Amino acid sequence: MTTDQFIVDDNGHILTQISCGNLAQVGSTHISNVVSAHVVITGQTSLDAVSGAPFGVSFEEHKLHEGDHFTFTGLVTGIDSGDISKYHIRTPDTTKWGHFLIKFNSEAKMSFYVYETTSYDPASAGTTVTAFNNNRNSATVSGLVIKQDPVIVNSGTEIFIEQAGSEAANPTGVSQEAGIVGREDEIILKQNTGYIFAMVSVDDGNYASAHADWFEHVSVA
Repeated sequence: MTTDQFIVDDNGHILTQISCGNLAQVGSTHISNVVSAHVVITGQTSLDAVSGAPFGVSFEEHKLHEGDHFTFTGLVTGIDSGDISKYHIRTPDTTKWGHFLIKFNSEAKMSFYVYETTSYDPASAGTTVTAFNNNRNSATVSGLVIKQDPVIVNSGTEIFIEQAGSEAANPTGVSQEAGIVGREDEIILKQNTGYIFAMVSVDDGNYASAHADWFEHVSVA
């Protein structure tokens, strides 16, 4: 099996594609005529043009450098058993899809739900959540519309549920063990679709936080 490789100049421009073991000539161009070129193994590692040392980054870090990696966080205090803290996320009708991770932490027991194909009342849309670009040098904004605690008119389809934390173990209603729940695995959000990411407290006097990270990438599917 051959490994696709590229001849790249010092400005990062791909000159042509070749196959491993055929390095003497690229079309009509001899490698000896390429000034300070280095070889890039597709999607893996490149060689520094000066030192020859290999280097590479993950795809997530690549999206961070491109300015397509985003985050938001939030805090919820003083919620009791049965109280719900939720985020509604609406994706744009484009093929630039969100690759999404979210986590809730709480002092006490809680349940975590994800619903798909959801909608909220525009007259009671909750609070708009600002998504920050993790590359603070980039002016690119996320394509997701994020609302905290809107009034839901269509809860859609439940696609994920999880529970964490221990039962209340003292008169104050605070659990001995905190809860940490969320989507530990990436979910690619469907375009032009609403989602609810919700935390339901199982104890009184609970405190919780939410943390989401995602990158946006044009699909090749």
